[in-house]
Amino acid sequence: MVDTGRLWDHQPDQLHRLLPQIFIIVPLFHHPATNRDCLRLLAPFNLLVVLLFTHYFLCITTHPGRVPKDWDPATLIEAKEPDPARRLLIGQLRFCRACKLSKPPRAHHCRTCKRCVLKMDHHCPWVNNCVGYHNYGHFLRFLGFVNLACWYHIWMISKRVFGEYAYGPEPSKTEMIFLVLNYVACLPVILAVGVFSVYHLWAVLTNTTTIEGWEKEKARELRRKGRIQSFSYPFSLGLYRNLQAVLGPNPLLWWLPQRMRGDGLQYPTASTIDPLEQYLWPPRDLFTRRAPQLRRRTFEMEAFTYGEGQLNPSLIRAARGAFRTGRCRRTMWTTSRRMIWRMTRWIPMAWCTGIKSPSRMMMMTRMSR
Repeated sequence: MVDTGRLWDHQPDQLHRLLPQIFIIVPLFHHPATNRDCLRLLAPFNLLVVLLFTHYFLCITTHPGRVPKDWDPATLIEAKEPDPARRLLIGQLRFCRACKLSKPPRAHHCRTCKRCVLKMDHHCPWVNNCVGYHNYGHFLRFLGFVNLACWYHIWMISKRVFGEYAYGPEPSKTEMIFLVLNYVACLPVILAVGVFSVYHLWAVLTNTTTIEGWEKEKARELRRKGRIQSFSYPFSLGLYRNLQAVLGPNPLLWWLPQRMRGDGLQYPTASTIDPLEQYLWPPRDLFTRRAPQLRRRTFEMEAFTYGEGQLNPSLIRAARGAFRTGRCRRTMWTTSRRMIWRMTRWIPMAWCTGIKSPSRMMMMTRMSR
């Protein structure tokens, strides 16, 4: 069960959202003629605060989703994939050693919660819960209402600072203290949460979680090094469909709390991508020491080749630049000694400007062995 204790721990920190209307705004509307103006100003602010706390509560109490113990993709994969070798590869790449369970696409193990979470984005300490498939929409709405409430709050007290309430008296010392404290409390929140919200807006538009963002960066690095072939991110459906996948099918209800549709075990993929490709994400480096059984079952490819034994196109320009500037020897020393010995036999003496004599070349190759 999700722990809700942290919800009450943070309530004193949220009082600054309610104090300004009591000590700054309400005293300005003590005259009966201005009661309607007071209601018109404070009603939107309090509505934003109520929605903020509602989604904050939902982030804490909604379980992000766990992997069923009896879930096994073997039946689904066998029905859609006739190749036995490919079925075996898919089954081996998605398995959690900690939970001893098969992992659905986009699921990851949380070390804090000690379980696998469906479509895990991150573990948030402020809500004491993982942000995953079933509560990611609540989390996004919570961030949105935090930004709206803080900006409305700043606008409301700034009107008092710049004297737009002509019928109000001069600010007292107590009121000035509250004004300063509210600015100090809100401006850092707007800056920090604003940057965080921009990142998650980009993540929603690309249908990417925080973990998958790291996975895409790692895949690009492996592609640049020639350790994997070209890849496509399978879960990007287009801007509008990406928003619908998280916030719901009806745009008019995107700001209201609603349950996620589906079970979080399978996801729609782009029209140009095989649905079974979601089981192979992220692309794995098949040349690491951690997966020798996978290396034996797949095609062999050297680190500096691409496809059918051809030189990786991403490395051609870098290699030519190294030979042209005479930095090939320093580049080779960053690899293993055995690779250095192999490459020194391929490169002509004239290219290695850092090696002055044949005797030095012979000494380096002998040391590399």
